[in-house]
Amino acid sequence: MIVTICHSLSLRTRYRIINVLAGTPHRNSIMRPHGMSEDQRGEISSAARCTIAVRHHERMESTHQTEAHELAGERETLVSILEFHRETLARKCSGLSADQLRLRAVEPSRLSLLGLVRHLTDVELGWFARVLSEADDTPFMYWQADAPDGSDFDVDTADADESLRLWHSACARSREITEACESLDTFGVHQPTGDRYSLHWILTHMIQEYARHNGHADLIRERIDGQTGV
Repeated sequence: MIVTICHSLSLRTRYRIINVLAGTPHRNSIMRPHGMSEDQRGEISSAARCTIAVRHHERMESTHQTEAHELAGERETLVSILEFHRETLARKCSGLSADQLRLRAVEPSRLSLLGLVRHLTDVELGWFARVLSEADDTPFMYWQADAPDGSDFDVDTADADESLRLWHSACARSREITEACESLDTFGVHQPTGDRYSLHWILTHMIQEYARHNGHADLIRERIDGQTGV
């Protein structure tokens, strides 16, 4: 798979990617900005995109998490950091039963790990599908016009497996929409306000959203079984 995706890169860059995926340090794996040609900078950027592509199918349960390459461009950096936070939430939910995922572990808060997953499903759909791709007829999974607070945190009878599946599906759609954008300046229109939001703004906002809720997830998971860290 690596060779198929990265066939246009130099052999040296391919080895860098393999070392990154394997978690193996390489003495030539970090190149400093000074003394680099434009071709070398381009290869580093391509390597960062390639690393993300290879990891797409396995990122949520991997022991290694996506991290932005030190010399990646702004777009690659934002995408990588957002992926890191998606993976973090997945890891916070891994290895738990449905009852544990539903547990409101930090009273009196209504927050649960499953509620966070359901909430972020509609956040993904709202910003990427409904705004950025302007598919405003895309239905929310849990937010309804007649229920301002939504049903995302009403998890007492929620199907945990189905909720996780819907979140993974929403994340996959968000990635496809992001990859189709020509630049960070690509924008969508929020209906019915008519406000315009760029890919740049949406990626930054989504990092903020996930970072906040992953802080909640840290506390909830530790309360459930004592597990800490990402």
